[in-house]
Amino acid sequence: MRKGEFLLGMALGTIVGGALGFLSQTRKGRRFRRDMKHKLEDLQDEVCDYVQRAKDKATNVKDDVVEKVNKQADAIKEKLNTSEDYD
Repeated sequence: MRKGEFLLGMALGTIVGGALGFLSQTRKGRRFRRDMKHKLEDLQDEVCDYVQRAKDKATNVKDDVVEKVNKQADAIKEKLNTSEDYD
């Protein structure tokens, strides 16, 4: 391992360790974790709502496509039946 990589690893380890110590020991860290938990819960709710709206929209589009395809199929069958009558 090169000296530069070792020093970079030590610096990153120090930063991560300090952040984890801050989050687990201080009052501000506990408050920060609580606030982050609430924000993440809110974000999760928003994402779930967005996904549900997307599913509903996809279902509506699918239903519209199926309806249009069925109408076209019926029209084609009608024309085929009409042309058979002339044969």
